[in-house]
This record gives sequence, C-alpha cells and structure tokens, in this order.
Amino acid sequence: MIAVNAIYQRVETGEKFRVLWINPSITYAYVIDLKEKAKMPYEMLVEDIKRELLLKEIRHIEETVTVSTQSEKVVNNGWGIIQDIVKIEPEIYQKNERYRLIEGIMSNKGVSDVTIYSYLKRFWQGGMTPVALNDMRFKSGGKGKEKNRSDKKMGRRTRYGTSGIPVTEEVKRQIKVVLEEYYFKKEEATLAFAYDMLITLYYSSIKIEKDGSKIVEAKDERLTRRQFHYWARKLYNPSQTIRKKIGEKRYQKDHRGTAGSSIYEAPSPGSRFEIDSTPGDIYLVSEYDRTNIIGKPTIYAVVDVFSRLIVGFYVGLESSSSWFGAIQALINTIRDKVHLCGEYDIQIKEEQWPAKYFPKAILADRAEFIGYNSDLITKNFNVRVENTSSFRADMKGTVEKILDLIPKYIRPFAPGFIEADYLERGGKDYRLEAKLTIKEFSSLIIECIIHYNNSIRKEYPLTKEMILENIVPAPCNLWEWGCKNNPSNLRHYDQELVYYSLLPRGTATVTQEGIKFKGARYTCELADNENWFALARNNGTWKVTISYDSRNTNYIYLHNGNEFLPCELLPHQESFANVTFEDLDFLDQKLKRQMAKQETSQLSKDITHLTKIKEKTETFVAQADKELEGRRNEKTKSESIKNINYYREIEKNKERKDSLPVNQSHKEISLTSLIEEESRYNRKSILELGLFNSIKE
Repeated sequence: MIAVNAIYQRVETGEKFRVLWINPSITYAYVIDLKEKAKMPYEMLVEDIKRELLLKEIRHIEETVTVSTQSEKVVNNGWGIIQDIVKIEPEIYQKNERYRLIEGIMSNKGVSDVTIYSYLKRFWQGGMTPVALNDMRFKSGGKGKEKNRSDKKMGRRTRYGTSGIPVTEEVKRQIKVVLEEYYFKKEEATLAFAYDMLITLYYSSIKIEKDGSKIVEAKDERLTRRQFHYWARKLYNPSQTIRKKIGEKRYQKDHRGTAGSSIYEAPSPGSRFEIDSTPGDIYLVSEYDRTNIIGKPTIYAVVDVFSRLIVGFYVGLESSSSWFGAIQALINTIRDKVHLCGEYDIQIKEEQWPAKYFPKAILADRAEFIGYNSDLITKNFNVRVENTSSFRADMKGTVEKILDLIPKYIRPFAPGFIEADYLERGGKDYRLEAKLTIKEFSSLIIECIIHYNNSIRKEYPLTKEMILENIVPAPCNLWEWGCKNNPSNLRHYDQELVYYSLLPRGTATVTQEGIKFKGARYTCELADNENWFALARNNGTWKVTISYDSRNTNYIYLHNGNEFLPCELLPHQESFANVTFEDLDFLDQKLKRQMAKQETSQLSKDITHLTKIKEKTETFVAQADKELEGRRNEKTKSESIKNINYYREIEKNKERKDSLPVNQSHKEISLTSLIEEESRYNRKSILELGLFNSIKE
C-alpha cells in the first residue's frame, strides 16, 4: 500500500523520494526528491509507483532522520512562519497556488521568499514534522569523518614552534606502530613517552660533533605532540586503549559499564546464592599456644542475591580457593543460626538471622567449585552450580562488596591487623601484635554479620510492591518479605544429611594404636566389635575413608557403605580434644619438627659413638697383631679350632678368680698352675683306668 510520508528508492540510481500527499481517489500523489538540490514537489501517478514497485524498479525503505535538538529557536521560528500554509493541501504543492500563499506570508511575516522556500523544502524532505526545520548545522564539517586532503596540514595554525605535517596513511601507520610497541604493551607507559619514541624512530637525524660524539636531533618537519595525541585518540577509542593496556579480563572486571542490577537475575530468596572468599588482613595465634602465630585467616561468605542477606560464613586457615573452606561455609548456610551463634556464646533470636536453607543455584569461582566438588552438591541436593569466568570477581558483585564491608568494624580494635605501612622501612611488624585465636575472630565476624543483616541498605532497589508495603530495606526484612511472597526456590534438607555429605573427606589409617588421622587416634563401635586394632598389629595397617569437621577434632566420621559412623578420640588423646584441625595440624607439624630436630641430635650421638668404637677397636686389633707377630705358625688351624673349649674353660676359671675380692685372690696364679688345677677335676677315660680290657674279657 502506498502511504503518505513513505520513502522509496530507485534501484538503479539509488535516488530517493518521499510521498507528501495522495488524492482521495488514490490516482495521483505529490512527491519530493530527497537530495540536496531537489526541485519543489511534483506530481506522480499512483499507478506508476505501483508498477515500478511490481517491476522492482523502486523499493520501499525505512529511514530515520537524525536531527539535533540544540537549534530549538531555529525550529520555532521556521515553524511559526510556515505552519499556516503547509496545512493547505494540495494547493501548497501546486506552483501557482503555492506562490500566492507565500506572498501572503512575505507581507505578514516580513521574510523573503527564499527563506520560506528553504523552510518548506526542509519540512517536506525531513518527514513533515516541525523538528525537520532544524538548520542541520550540526552536520557541517563532516564530524567524525576523515578528510582526504593530504597535501597540507589541517586544523588550526600553530603560533609557535613547528606547524606539523599532513597526516598521511604512512604517518598513521607510524603512529600505530609506536602505540602498539611502546604504549599498549606496558601499563605504566604514557603517550608522552610514545611520542618521544615516534620522533626518535621516524623524525630525527644523527649529527656527528667535532669530538666524534653523536647527537640525535628532532627534524623541523615532524608530527606535533598535539597531532599525535589527536590521532592516538582517533585511531583507538578509549575502550580499545584500556583493553590493549590492561587486557580484556581486567577491562570487563574494572572498567566496563555497570548499568544492570543483580536483583533482576534473582527475583526471590534462594534464586541464587553467591559465595566468595577473601584473606583476612589480620594475624592470628594458635588456640593451643598463643605464643605461636599461625598467620592470616581466610573469610568465606555466602550471600543471597535477592535480599543481600549473609546466609553462611567460614573463618579458618584454608586457602581462598579451597574446597574445604567453601564447604564449611555451605554447611553453615543450612545450620540453625541460633544454635550456631550459641557455640560462640552469642545469643540471638531466629528473626535476627533466619536463613537455614539451600538455594536453587550457587554462583562461585571456578577454583573450588569445579569438577568433582560441584558434582557433590548437584547430585546430592539438586543445586545448580554456576562458575564465573577466571579473574572476573566482579560477576559476584554482591558478595564482593560485603566481604569488603565486614572487616572495617573490627580493624580499629583488633591487634594484628595489617595497615598501609606494613613492611615499609620503619613500619610496624603487625605479626608480632597478634593476640586473637580463630574462634575469637570468628565470634567477632558473627557479630558483624548480625549487625549487617539487620542494617538498612540504602542502595537496595526496592520494587513498587515493597514500597507500597513500607518494607525497610534491611536484608532480614527483605528475606522475610521474599519468603512470604515467593519461597519456591528455597530447599530444606536435614542438617545431618548435608553435614555428612559435604564434609571434607580424607584418608585415615587403621593401626594397632587406633584409627590414625592427622596425628590423633580414634575408635568406633565397628572397630571394637571387629577387633580392628589387633588385626592391624598382626596383618598390617590399611586405609579407610572418613569425613571430618575441620572446626572440631573430637570426632571423625567413618564411611561404611551409606552410613557415616562417628569415631571418637581415644581417652588418652585428650590433649587433641576441643581444638580445630588447623590447630591439630599445627601440633602435628610441631611434633614432626621436634622429631626431626631430635633425630639430627641423636644421629650426631650415633656417629660419635661409632667413631669412638671404630677407633678403639682398631687400637685393640693393632695390639693383637703386634703380640701375635712371629707366632702365627705355632699352631695349625685344626689345633686352634680343636682346643677352643679347652681354652674357654681355662679363660673362664681365670675370669672367676679375677672376680673374687682382693683379699681372696692374693696368691699369684700362673697359667701352669691353672692347667694343673683344672686337670684335678678332669674325669679319666676307661682306657686310662684299665677298665676297657676287663669289660672286653
């Protein structure tokens, strides 16, 4: 259908025209060409337009006219002049009638016919709206379009110094080379440095002084600093420049636009939880021995995106990308918070921290929530795990902000926090100020979480329904409101089931001394009934899979089919009770260091002893060799062996006499007398007694 204000384009020439008016019988129309020096409207048969459309000689196009709103005064003036006559159709399109109407305006408004014709043509070509009367001066100069002149420098003249050179394609190539090589590759590089390199490489000459030294001089005909800066911005827009200098990932993280809001991706509580961690900038001490500094803790937080409520946390020594730390935070997510706080001697009501559910989805880093670890959550609890891109912490913006917020309440009061002057010359060593244990720091973190969950968040984007119901934008209030209106994404699971299913797993060893894990020894009913420890003593040790709660060493949980059997510390292991496994690791490492140190000391004693024995033995052997010198052939080998027992008896009797008190061994004893004395007790044979012959007879 042919319509007024429609634009058509001739396929062969590309010329366009606009339909201004169609007569009631739809037989002819007035149109105007859309070109700069177009003639006034002319008549065209509708049948011709339809035929050309059918033959595809012309085609209908959509065209948006871009105008500036800055010339409102011009628009109002022009519209005020022609608004009365443009409504008189079709006379305004007919040459004779149009001039009669224009003469009336000329006499009434005091303007020339050239001005009126200009307004009319602009009005018709621009879509027959008042804003089409804009004078279009904003299009002057071809803003943003590159000029083709290269024989002469463009732009304003320079009063002082070099006037610059025309920027040809070769000059642009030089600018790109310098920017790519000396500006984008190093984040700290400046455009001033890049310009200096441009002059050095392309617009300088070497001059040899009389003394043979070389001087590099800038040429008079060179690109000015102003030209260089202009073309650097023109060839690379700000986004491209930032991307090239710092990389795409950092650009997306720190410099991209942030027009959205995460609340629209999570329309109700439990739609998505975000989990993240951060190193705590405070040094802590061991609960077992406060003189031992154990380093900085890791803080994990789990946050509901919809309400901004902190639903779980973990404070410990696991690293920021540790599955063990993340799982502890998730276990705390489904725990009853009244009981959880009670473990830290903090008394609260349920409405102060009402979260004890799993979500529909969890957004986490790739490090700890990828592969087997995330499969545990998905398979056991039907929770979708979403991973952020690497180095894109900003994709978890909600929890990131909260992790930055919590420590500020503790920093002014807790010793051991790291300040800005850490490791500077003359600065404090904050490690030596550490006094708090993990449990004490955790208690402070809980106090901060409770305060945050019940504080007003002014930046929260309240919905119309929330405003009408006078909802105060505190996370606890938003959580309760969301649960009341749409609780469908919250998942309730038995605490023990989640606890055992997601606890960190390890390998323990069954030994004759008990089930050994991280230096502590445990037992359980199954081990006692089946006499495991005796079997381990007689048949050798074996490995078993266990789960453990890193916050408490009192129990580990043996995997027995689909069961988790609690194993308790043996009675004599009470020194390992009621501490964290981090502290137990510390004790185990300390014991190993002590054993290593003792081993070194004992080894030194052993080799000293061996050296002494070796030297003494060598002395004795040398003395024996000296005494036997010249006497080695007195006896044959068989004689020496045959009389071993004989000489043993002699030596034994001598030993006995030597062991007598001094007053009983005053007689001088010689070897001959010893032999004679010994012979007195020798039994005579039957031959010596003459009995053999009598027996024979």
